[in-house]
Amino acid sequence: MIPCKRLTGIFCCFFLILETGDAQDLLDYQNSLKYADYLFQTHQYQLAVAEYERVIFLAPEDTMAKLKLVRSYRYLNDYRTALEKLNSFCPSGPESLPGEFSGEYVKNMLYEGQFQKASGFLQTNHTLDYAVRSEYQLGIYIMQNQWREAGLFVDPQEDLSDKSEKFDALNSLVTEGLNTRYKIPALAASLSAVVPGTGKFYTGQWKDALFSLLFVTSASWLTCHTYMNKGLSFNTFLVGSVTLVFYCLLYTSDAADEEDSVCLGGR
Repeated sequence: MIPCKRLTGIFCCFFLILETGDAQDLLDYQNSLKYADYLFQTHQYQLAVAEYERVIFLAPEDTMAKLKLVRSYRYLNDYRTALEKLNSFCPSGPESLPGEFSGEYVKNMLYEGQFQKASGFLQTNHTLDYAVRSEYQLGIYIMQNQWREAGLFVDPQEDLSDKSEKFDALNSLVTEGLNTRYKIPALAASLSAVVPGTGKFYTGQWKDALFSLLFVTSASWLTCHTYMNKGLSFNTFLVGSVTLVFYCLLYTSDAADEEDSVCLGGR
């Protein structure tokens, strides 16, 4: 007859084996995939990356897990790692990446600021739809403020039937960019130096121009009025100093704003 202590030990070992087996099942492919998808859907991308890495290790043929892994890295703003993963998924070269993977490749290059490489990739890629490649290429021109090149790119495609709404929206931006009246930053800054606010009038910033003109004019009049009534006194010096400081601050801010407005409107 088996002693009670030995029998108890056998049952404990049996249940321990069962629990160990269940724990191992939690780490199998199906459970790992479900957990990774849950993390991805709930925007827990840092944790999703680790789970998708496990899924791909268990099932290297799971292309959807690879795609979601790349997207998780992109959502984490880790564009370089996303590009490295895409290159590792296609050792023969990124030109052979499937359609959705090619789209991720272009997006991550654009986020990395690799505009020329992205443009070159689009010219050699044949897995993306032509309409999608056209959208990306037009977007690249716009992101670099290359309005003339964008216009030349759009013209041959005006009669294509497979253009998308997104392409039409980008085309509208190109039209606005081409119709922008380009300004000269040095001239705008010089106008602001002579008459405060006129530089902003030149660049079309009417409200800021009116405020600058009224403020500096009023402060200058107050300085002259104080001088006429009290002569070269402390009050005159104080008001004049404050007026000069504000004028200098307005001028420097005007020059910076006008430079930015020109950069946004031209090449």
